[in-house]
Parts: sequence; structure tokens; C-alpha cells
Amino acid sequence: MKVLVAGIFHESNTLNPIITQEDDFYYNYGEDFRNFYQQYNSARGIITFFDEKKIETVLSVFARAVPNGRVSQAFFDEIIRTLINDVESNEIDAVVLALHGSMQSEHIEDVEGYILRKIKAVKNLPVFLSLDMHAIITDDIINLSSGIAGYQTAPHIDTYETGYRAAKLAYDFLVNNKQYKISYKRIPLLFAGEMSETNTQPMKKIMEKIKNLESCEIPTITLFMGFPWTDRESNSAVLLITSNANTDVAKIIDDLTEMIFSLRNEFTFSMPTYSVNVAVDLALTSESSPFFISDSGDNPTAGATADNTSLLSVLISKNLNGKKIIYGGFYDPQAIIDLENGKKEINLGGKFDPYSEPVKLDVKVLKYIRSTKLKCDIFLVAYDSLEIIIASKHIGFSDTKPFDELDLDLNDYDIVIVKLGYLTPEFEKFSSENIMALTSGCSNEDLTTIGYKRLQRPIFPIDRI
Repeated sequence: MKVLVAGIFHESNTLNPIITQEDDFYYNYGEDFRNFYQQYNSARGIITFFDEKKIETVLSVFARAVPNGRVSQAFFDEIIRTLINDVESNEIDAVVLALHGSMQSEHIEDVEGYILRKIKAVKNLPVFLSLDMHAIITDDIINLSSGIAGYQTAPHIDTYETGYRAAKLAYDFLVNNKQYKISYKRIPLLFAGEMSETNTQPMKKIMEKIKNLESCEIPTITLFMGFPWTDRESNSAVLLITSNANTDVAKIIDDLTEMIFSLRNEFTFSMPTYSVNVAVDLALTSESSPFFISDSGDNPTAGATADNTSLLSVLISKNLNGKKIIYGGFYDPQAIIDLENGKKEINLGGKFDPYSEPVKLDVKVLKYIRSTKLKCDIFLVAYDSLEIIIASKHIGFSDTKPFDELDLDLNDYDIVIVKLGYLTPEFEKFSSENIMALTSGCSNEDLTTIGYKRLQRPIFPIDRI
């Protein structure tokens, strides 16, 4: 018995004009994939399960990038050629894929459905999926998969377990002759992740209910939340169940979806949330240290450009009161070039983001590194008591890696500003107080202000239903 494993993982924000290129991806193949997958927990869960069961795996391609705009069509085509060639040239019994579920290329909207269609066109094999909670569930994903497991936590701390569960579905299908069916129901809801953390209500009670309903007959139940910063017809919450073929789940689906929809007005931000001006004033006058501000409208790990300047503009207009501040950070390759050429006055940000303008700053360079871990050049510059991280590549600020690369200790700062939504557990252990600033940008948290044209309407909270 032999199973092909691959991973193609990207969350594509269609409000962002940047095209995600090949060099934005971490890309591995074959045994290089095996040596590299430890960093990507859904793939690690899949491979670990099959290693434990002594099932032979064919490791194909693994590609992953920080969320951004649509993916380069040329690079995506290259990935698919590699994957389909491996499916065609190997004697395999099933395929298990670690995918996101909200990836788009320049010319293909439903990338995950497209991948499934291409595999099925070559060999009519069972395909099992591990998906992100913020996947956009399409008809092709449902109809062409043999079993689906999705993340059940946000922040996503069960990625390894989800990959493991997807692999178990494949194993039970192949070895124990289990036959599955996928049942689902769309729910006219679309919330940002910052309103649907699973350790806060109402998601906490929803997930507890879901876990209590899972069983040998119903191995996986997932509430997919959709991805709010892309405008697609299939974009909404979806309750999806992979169950044994002879198990009646109709009442479970009806009861769960009714419960979820009835709680729609209870979905609120899980952390204190303020306008930009108020958020900055609160931070500058607080005695808590470090005081965290999330620049939520420009979150690169939600696919924003990471160069929106709305919060920066407000910050530098204030008296910083001698507060030591670190801002992580900005994607600005032109500013990097200017700094490398010795310029002190730079126009920071506002080059890709359609909602803000560049900010002129006279800065002092504190540190410069070429990071092999983050695959980019990084400058740390100072303006007054404000320090700013500037990167030559579109990187995330969801953990301490950029700060660690610069040998920075977050405890040394009075205020830490991160281009992020909800604080991840890695930041929470540093934070004495944290708030979210409702900034403009490609991950704007106020969905009612986004000019959707293709969503199926009505949908809450854009429509009051």
C-alpha cells in the first residue's frame, strides 16, 4: 500500500494587488519535503501517522507562503505539473493533501477544486484533505474529496492533529474498508477570525458541541468560517461532516447550523477594539508594559500588503512621551534599497496598499541583517523613540521570529505594535495589556465597508438578517 502526500498552502487576499511570486514560497520536493515538513504541522501530522502505521508514502511537492495577493499563475502551473506527474508515474492507492482552502492564482479562483479535478482526470483515486478553518468550501471540494478534516481551533493550534485526522480517514478507508460520505450545509455568515476565536464565546460552546458529536461513525465535523477578504460566490460559513456512509447526519447538521445561526449576534471581537486615534492614545498613556497594539487592517498573515501607513501616520503625529516603541513591521523593498544606498530620508509604506500613502521619515539605521530563516533583508530603523522593522519580502508578524532575528527582547519595550489581528499565544506571554486598532487596509475588520460584488446575499453581518 502506498499513499501520495503533498501540500499546497496559501491564503489569497483578493483585496491585495500584490501577486505572490515563486520566491515568496517555501518550496520543497520529495525527500527535501521530508526533511522540511517538521515546520508545517498539518503535513507533519499526515506523514507521522503513515510512518507510525508503516504505510509507504510518496512525498510530492510542498509549497507554502505567507498569505498575500493571488499566486503567480506560472508558479502555480509549475507546482501542479509536478504534483500530477507524481500521481501519474507512481503506483499509489490514495492521495492525502495538506491544503488551505482559500488559495487563488491569477487565473483560477477555486485552486483546491482545480487540484482535485486534475488528480481525478489522471487517476480516479480517493483524495483526503486537511484544510484550514478559513477555507472557502466549493462544490468541487465536496464532490471530489473522499474525506475532509479541518482545523477546529483559532488561533490554529491543532494543525498537526488535523493532518493526523485526515491521514486516519485515508487509512481507515484503505485498510478497514470504511466508506464515507461528506455532508454539509451553508450558513449565511461571514466573520473575520478576530470575531471567531475558539477559546471565546460563542465559538467555545459551538466547538464543544461539535467535539461531543464526533464519534467512530462521525470522525470529523468542521465549522469552516470562510475567508472574508476575498469576494467569491462560495464564500460563507459551512458546516461539514465526514461520516460513515450509512450514518444519518441530517438532524445533526440541521440542529448545529440552527444553533450557530441563532448565535450570530454574539460574535464580537475577542479583545478590546478602538479607532486608530484612541488606540494610540491609550497605549501612550498606559502604565502597562509591554502594551500591545494590533494593526488589524494590515495583517500580512490575513493576506494584507503589510505596508499600510494609517496607524504610523497617527503615531508620529503624537508626542511619544519618551515611550520605547517597536513596530513590526513594514514590507517595503524600495525603502530597503534606499537604506542600503545610505539614504536617511525614506518614503515608508503606501506603495502597494490602496488605502494609504507613503510616510516621509528621517531615520537612523540601528541594525541590518540578511535573514536566511525569513529569506529577506531586514532593517531596524529609529525615528524618535520609535523603532521600525522593514523587510524586503512580504513576511508575517504572527510570532517573534522577525524580532528574534534582530536579537530584540519584547520585554525591553513599552509599546509593541504588530501588523496582526488577535494576538497569538507566542505574543500573549509577553503582553501585559493588548488592544486592536481598527485600521484601514486589505484586512479591514469592518466587513460592512468592503464593497463585495459576488457574495451570495443576504449574508450576516453585511446584511442584517
